[in-house]
Amino acid sequence: MGIDALHMAPLLVFLVLGARLSLIDYRSHRLPNRIVAICTAGILALQIVYCLVVGSVSELSQAGLAAGKIFAAYVALYVLSRGQLGMGDVKFAIPVGLIIGWFQPDAWLLSLLMTFLLAGIFALIGLYSRKLDRKSHIPLGPFMYLGSILTLVFGLVLGQ
Repeated sequence: MGIDALHMAPLLVFLVLGARLSLIDYRSHRLPNRIVAICTAGILALQIVYCLVVGSVSELSQAGLAAGKIFAAYVALYVLSRGQLGMGDVKFAIPVGLIIGWFQPDAWLLSLLMTFLLAGIFALIGLYSRKLDRKSHIPLGPFMYLGSILTLVFGLVLGQ
C-alpha cells in the first residue's frame, strides 16, 4: 500500500461505517455505540499507522484537535438542547472530527454548520410536505455524515 493510499484509508473506514450508521440512525433514531466505537478506532488506528510510517504526528494532532472541537460543540449542544440531541450524535462527532481534521483541519466549524444546514433543509421540506410536524424528531447522524463529506468535497474543490 502506497503512502497516498495509506493516507486515504481512514476516509474509507469513515465512508463505509458512517454510511451504515447513517442508515441505522435514519431508520431507528439511534447510533449504536459498538459501530461508532469501531468507526472511531478504525480511523484512529489507520491515522496512527500513517503517522508512524511517515515519521510525523502533525496530521494526527490536527485530527485530534478538530475532533476535540467538534466533540465539545456537540456536548454543548447536547446540554443546551435538554435531550433533543442524542448522546449517539455526540459520540459520532469524534470520528467526524477525526476525518475532518485529517483532511481539512480548519474546516471543523464548516462541517458543523453544514450538518445543521442540511438537517434544517430536510426539516423544512418535511414540514412543507406535511411528512413532519413541529414535534417530529430528526435523526442527525445522516446529516453529520453528509455534512462532513460535503465539507471535504468543498475543500477539494476550493483547493484547501
